[in-house]
Amino acid sequence: MNNRISPTTFDPIALNLVKKLPQSNDPCGLVTFGVPFRVDTTQIVGKGDWQLNAAHSVMGRFLRTMEGNRSRFLWHPTTC
Repeated sequence: MNNRISPTTFDPIALNLVKKLPQSNDPCGLVTFGVPFRVDTTQIVGKGDWQLNAAHSVMGRFLRTMEGNRSRFLWHPTTC
């Protein structure tokens, strides 16, 4: 049989489902696609210096990063 399955043995319901899948130009049938993915990123940066006198000083830095990922499986008018 040359390692082949006869198309006459394919399930007709499965063939109807395959007709709805995206067509491929690849000889092996590879189909690639992407899912919309949005990330909201916010960064806050701060720095402060305070010098009481020549011998006493305080310095501080602050960095905060916030990321919000929307679920790609929930539909809402603002996510499209």
